[in-house]
Amino acid sequence: MIKKAVILGLLTFFLFSNSYSQNTIDSIKNNTAILENKNLIDSIKTIYDREAIYINGNGKYFQNGNKYQIGFLGSNLKKEFQNSEEATYNIHEYRSHFVKGLTVDILGCVGTIALISATLNPACILILIPTTILTISELNQSITHFNKSIWAYNRDIVIQRIKERKAKIKQQ
Repeated sequence: MIKKAVILGLLTFFLFSNSYSQNTIDSIKNNTAILENKNLIDSIKTIYDREAIYINGNGKYFQNGNKYQIGFLGSNLKKEFQNSEEATYNIHEYRSHFVKGLTVDILGCVGTIALISATLNPACILILIPTTILTISELNQSITHFNKSIWAYNRDIVIQRIKERKAKIKQQ
């Protein structure tokens, strides 16, 4: 009877200590995972703060604390966008819609002035209504594409740098 109690006690102790050890190991793994996630989050924040583009709104952008000119139709952003297909596509669309809007606006104004001069009818000014609507639509689309290009660049640069860091860690 004593033998059974000792064996049962040892077995209980062994099972308890084994589950305790497993719980301890799981706890250590979880804490390590939390620490790794915190390091990853800190890395992402560092990458974003250093390489993301912030638009000033006055024809300037900030990157890594430095101020730069956007340039005519975002021409100074070409270098930054070269590693992001989506950013490159959207900046191209931005330029295209901007030029279309500007062209429609100029042609509408010139056409209206020419018609008023030729016919001496001030009612020709009504031609400006559809051209203005089309101009606003094109310029609105251009702004949307510009904002998408900045967003895509910022997203892609973070993803690219994280992949580079993972590759570097694997090499070590």
